[in-house]
Amino acid sequence: IAVAGLSIHRTDVSGLESVRRPDEREAAAFLRHLADSLGASEVVLLATCNRVEVIYAREEGDAPDPEDLTALAEALSIDPDAAPELASVLTLRTGRDAIHHLFRVASSLDSLVVGEDQIIAQVREAYGRSADIGLVGTLLSPLFHAALQIGKKVRSETELARHPLSVVNLAVARLSD
Repeated sequence: IAVAGLSIHRTDVSGLESVRRPDEREAAAFLRHLADSLGASEVVLLATCNRVEVIYAREEGDAPDPEDLTALAEALSIDPDAAPELASVLTLRTGRDAIHHLFRVASSLDSLVVGEDQIIAQVREAYGRSADIGLVGTLLSPLFHAALQIGKKVRSETELARHPLSVVNLAVARLSD
């Protein structure tokens, strides 16, 4: 299991805008292309305003490794000539580190605004999109179910949900000051 991609922690908005984000019409074909490019049996693409990350797993074959970043950059880059540059800023997390990262993301602890209230729905939607086309199975399905449960638990048992936040809410509040 691996999580590879780009977030606002490693790039700026223009860097995130250089990465493909398929619309609903092309999502299924794009997800299948990602799976083929990575040699993965299961793939979920989490694309938000602050991150574009691919969570993937291989039932057989090679374990995820840094060479996957080249294939991922070629699949994600809007400009094929910019793929090598994109590959150099992508991050790869594998095994427990990947699982830990997904749990932090679903819990909104790895957000630009810690505690922002939209990420859990975005994680759920990304998982559902891949599940609908058969790109999640025995490896990623239990992982996403656990991540969503942990995300809900963090929000219900901490102060994070007490004052719902998002970048938009903060901007509106700032403008009204």
